[in-house]
Amino acid sequence: MRVLAPACVMLLLPGTVLAGICSKFGSPSYQADRTVSIGGETIRSKIFVSGARERQEIAAPGGRTEVRLAAGGAIIIFDPAAKTGMRLPPPPVPKIRLAKENVRIGVHDDGPTKIVKMEVRDDKGDWKVTEEAVCRNDGIILSQQFTVGGTGGQVVSGQMSQSAISVGPQDQALFKLPSDVRLGKQ
Repeated sequence: MRVLAPACVMLLLPGTVLAGICSKFGSPSYQADRTVSIGGETIRSKIFVSGARERQEIAAPGGRTEVRLAAGGAIIIFDPAAKTGMRLPPPPVPKIRLAKENVRIGVHDDGPTKIVKMEVRDDKGDWKVTEEAVCRNDGIILSQQFTVGGTGGQVVSGQMSQSAISVGPQDQALFKLPSDVRLGKQ
């Protein structure tokens, strides 16, 4: 199985890690088309969400499909055609913990949507927006602009958007690893 480069794995994280900013408004089951761009790379996928579980189907080179399952911090990536995959460790916990007085989150209610901004105070005491999300009132994220730390310590900007959203129960089999898929070591 082709292993995703670290930057590509980072492209997968916004749906799971950062979209939680909207979950305080609700957490419906849904499916959508998702586009995530970070540092010049873009991944388009089909996303299925049920509670804390996610399935993301990504078109891979050669006409293959890679599937990412996420629940409770665990991430499994597999190729259904090759019947192989790997379990990835949970994303690292940031080494720097910001004091509460250096982080603020504001919500602007715009009728059918809410705009959520997270700001962090820099070393000069100035507030900088690190994340801005547009959330539906039911908790589904529509779009997001964010900055994250890159693997080399640089700051990388990105964006995520979801479209063709269909709310409703999702088949629970979507969130299970097929029994014929073998997981290798990373």
